[in-house]
Amino acid sequence: MQKFKVAVAQLLAPMNDVEACAQYSGRLRSDLSSTAGLTFRAPQELARLTACLSELEPTQAAFQQTNRSAAERLVGRARTHIKAAMARALGPKSGIDFSLPSSRLDESPLLAALPALLVRPLETLVVLCTCGLSASNKDLVVGLMADVVAADMESAVRETRYSFAGAIKVDECVR
Repeated sequence: MQKFKVAVAQLLAPMNDVEACAQYSGRLRSDLSSTAGLTFRAPQELARLTACLSELEPTQAAFQQTNRSAAERLVGRARTHIKAAMARALGPKSGIDFSLPSSRLDESPLLAALPALLVRPLETLVVLCTCGLSASNKDLVVGLMADVVAADMESAVRETRYSFAGAIKVDECVR
């Protein structure tokens, strides 16, 4: 986990700066565009400004793509821990036999802990992976993590046998 924390810290560090550069590039292009007609009149000056403006849009897109790639790498690093959390909570090694009938399933002491088994590791990962990020970067990372959690949860669910009662219990916990 320590190795994961170091990797996360290295990926988190530049994300807000890269986002700020993307926003600045967009604002600069917008500001230059709006004032260009008022400030520059000569065709030669307008041509130079047009060349400058044409570079700012791809620059903004490059910064945005760099940020998204960093978020995807971050979530990729977290995926191992997400899969492990899903397997511990929903997989065959969870200690909960989801194929039992309702009366026997309710007797399982681990059943009451199922929501915490699902949520706590994911909460910890979200906190680690979003610490210090701007609101929009947090939204990006949490959205990507949600996609991974859904896919890994689906995989863990497919690997487990369920009775009707077991399926209802898992559904209650997930919701």
